[in-house]
Amino acid sequence: MLCITQKKSAAEAKSYFEQELSQGDYYTEGQEVVGMWGGEAAKMLGLSGQVLQQDFDALVDNIHPDSGESITAHQRSDRTAGYDCTFNAPKSLSVLYEHSKDDNLLSAFRESVHETMQEIEQKMEARVRKDGADHNRETGNLAYAEFIHHTARPVDGIPDPHLHAHCFVMNATFDGEEQQWKAGQFQNIKAESPYYEAAFHARLSQKIHDLGYGIETKGKFWDIAGVDQDIIDKYSHRTAQIEQVAQDNNITNAKTKSELAATTRESKSKGLTRDDLVEIWDARLTDDEHFSLSHLINSGGDSDEVRITPDKAVDFSINHLLERQSAAKLSTVKEQALRAGYGAIHPDDVKQALAARGDVVHLVVKGKNSITTKEVLNEEQHIIDFTKDGYAMCPKLNDNHQIKADFLSAEQQNAVQHILTSRDQVIAIQGKAGVGKTTLMKEAIGAITTSGTKVFTFAPSADASRGVLREEGFANADTVAKLLIDQEMQSQIKDSVIWVDEAGLLSCKDMGGIFDIAKAQNARVILSGDIAQHSSVQRGDAFSILQDHANLQPANIDTIRRQKGEYREAVTAISEGKIEQGFNIFDRLGKIQQIDNEQDRYKTLATDYVAVIDKGKTALIVSPTHKEAEKVTNEVRSQLQEAGKLKGEAQQYTGYKNLQLTEAQKTDTRFYEVGQCVKFSQNATGIKRGERLQIVAVDRQKNTVMLENNKGEQRQLPLEHSNRFNIYTAKSIELQKGDRIRISEGGSTLDKHRLNTGSLYNIKDFDRHGNIKLTNGWLLGKDSGNITHGYVTTSHSSQGKTVDEVFIAQSADSFPASNAKQFYVSASRGKQDIHIYTDDKVELLKNVEESGQRMSATQMLKESQGLKSQGLDRSEEEQKLTNRSKFIDLYKKFTVIRDYMTKVKDRVAQHIYNHHPLQNHNQHDKTAKWADRIKSQHRANNLEPEI
Repeated sequence: MLCITQKKSAAEAKSYFEQELSQGDYYTEGQEVVGMWGGEAAKMLGLSGQVLQQDFDALVDNIHPDSGESITAHQRSDRTAGYDCTFNAPKSLSVLYEHSKDDNLLSAFRESVHETMQEIEQKMEARVRKDGADHNRETGNLAYAEFIHHTARPVDGIPDPHLHAHCFVMNATFDGEEQQWKAGQFQNIKAESPYYEAAFHARLSQKIHDLGYGIETKGKFWDIAGVDQDIIDKYSHRTAQIEQVAQDNNITNAKTKSELAATTRESKSKGLTRDDLVEIWDARLTDDEHFSLSHLINSGGDSDEVRITPDKAVDFSINHLLERQSAAKLSTVKEQALRAGYGAIHPDDVKQALAARGDVVHLVVKGKNSITTKEVLNEEQHIIDFTKDGYAMCPKLNDNHQIKADFLSAEQQNAVQHILTSRDQVIAIQGKAGVGKTTLMKEAIGAITTSGTKVFTFAPSADASRGVLREEGFANADTVAKLLIDQEMQSQIKDSVIWVDEAGLLSCKDMGGIFDIAKAQNARVILSGDIAQHSSVQRGDAFSILQDHANLQPANIDTIRRQKGEYREAVTAISEGKIEQGFNIFDRLGKIQQIDNEQDRYKTLATDYVAVIDKGKTALIVSPTHKEAEKVTNEVRSQLQEAGKLKGEAQQYTGYKNLQLTEAQKTDTRFYEVGQCVKFSQNATGIKRGERLQIVAVDRQKNTVMLENNKGEQRQLPLEHSNRFNIYTAKSIELQKGDRIRISEGGSTLDKHRLNTGSLYNIKDFDRHGNIKLTNGWLLGKDSGNITHGYVTTSHSSQGKTVDEVFIAQSADSFPASNAKQFYVSASRGKQDIHIYTDDKVELLKNVEESGQRMSATQMLKESQGLKSQGLDRSEEEQKLTNRSKFIDLYKKFTVIRDYMTKVKDRVAQHIYNHHPLQNHNQHDKTAKWADRIKSQHRANNLEPEI
């Protein structure tokens, strides 16, 4: 790992030097840790070799160690002293080094630290203020004091082997352009610390591999192959201690866990020699484990491992990151590639592989380097072109329909009129949550079908299509996914209308698929949704892209009808991006409860929820994360049990949670664990669709996974067909009569009823075989596995649902998943009331004010080009892409004007032909033929000329 920690004052830094940096975790006279100076700035200050405390103290005081003068011009009392960069070796390396005392292992570690610090140094920055400027400039130099430690913090007085390095970076760097010392700017270095962490581990794992050891990747990190996990566990008491404290306090957040290290540590041991420690450590191992380590040290690792190439590593990274976003930070792309290739590739290999790819487009937006691909840009351009090409190219759907004025609001009437009179192939309705889009949908579809055109309705999710839309009377409603793969369904929509509700959830890929079908079947497309709510999990917020870049002009419906009074006022403000205003209304009304104690908070929420459903009202609890949802669920069920609403003996069932791995992750064994399950959505060799198998073996070196079915038969998982299966973890679920369950993945009941993902059901009873009887009379198989408790849902799953009162659980555990879209969706589910429970109102507001809006690749390219036109370099490929984009925009504008003028000319000709018959056709032969042709074209296209 790499941790970068700020030391906010000189006093804190000096104390850190005396008590931590210069002291080992075992201590006898003469065993202090000796630090060494590093970095170009240290050389400029005349510092090299051993770190003396007086020099260290001078630098954190911002004093030149030789001259005694201030280093930087500004000497502030609250000046940051520096940053401690801590590099941690894998536990297997620490153990192997302590047993072998092989200096080559230690050298590999130190060299990897130095090389990574040199890379960090190149990105060191200073602020530029001269002549009114306000930006950062790379200086390429820093000064740091390096201390190598060999043990972890003690547990019960005994430290474990733990090789790590502290590199304390001073808050000073030399600006060569202005020829002066300045305070360092560390924000970008900290922001890109995940990359530097991966770069360090890539260097170290490659050096260890070159020494003859095998490398076994484990998620984000790695270990030396052959050092058994049992051995690692015997030397990981500190990790176990932190994990136990986290478990006791229900802490799962990685950042919070890391903070526990500072609050749970013991003082460093006194009086232990290294020989004492070696004796203690050796006593922990069995004879077989001693032999295993000795054999590994003498023979090295497995030589049959499959090593990934830099090109394949970069492929993995790009495919993984761009599956769910249109562009990715360059540092993140490099980080993911390095983690995929531990032991095989170096940071320079990744840079070269990226530079060699012809499909990568580099972007610079707001000073940040990102990349996308031509495929992503073409995907977005495809839906933009289709929308533009369809402007004014179709007949009106029904301009004679008389709208019932007392049935719809003025906004709704205008929206219906917009749909019925538009000549565009793609028509849009943009409506906020709770404005009555479904109501106007019924009116518009009725008018369209009256004119003889069929309408087929779809939604991105099964719950929204087969659930909500069918309940509202749209009997043929189905999922977009089915439309995209069902050729028979596609043929049925010929010359019809495709209406997609919740269109804000469509990805660019799915939108492109819909447009391709519309083109092939001569169909119109109507999109209704809200770009302020959640967008697609997959890359590309298609509905937003069409409005921003295809000039798609929707009919807007802004008046919210779901809520009343100040509740509606608050939701309206939030929907308009005025998050603080809406938040403050809720707070003033007493709708936000800040309860610091977790148990009290969830107990209060559960009590309030049960009281509402006791009144016969509908209610929904929403939380941004599954972790907080589980805590709330446990408390709600406890309250329901006490109230006697959950009855009978508890039954244990197995539920399966989809890990939501990307296609790239599913091809990489780093993401597989024994005990997980694989379920196939399509047939594969020897495996049927719907079959669920268990993972019984994972060989990460050879990149293979073995599966076993319920008959005990084993077969290898076909990783190359990653689009045909998903990975799940199994979890025991306790159910009782009266429990509420949610379908986590679509399927069917034992009596052949369809189950839609996200649907909620109540349990009536259990039959003698353990199957679940639902209150609607359906029978759910005991082994279905696609169930979970249905009391709490994420905001993404709640979109489209409406209840009387909504309850929102949003504490610090959920802040990382909080943003404006999430808060808007969550808050707008209720009709009558809202209740929000948190442990920090101030932090909650700060987090929900984050937009959550993803930028399209098209927009990023435009902004990047804007920067490059001011003097930055642009590649030949990007220049070609820019020229093509400009040409297309100009051509589209010309086409629209040309088509408009042609229609004007045609209508004039038609008018002349109808109302002013030519007396002498011979004299006006050309005019007559022209008019005849225009009239026949209008008849063929079912168009009536308008004058």
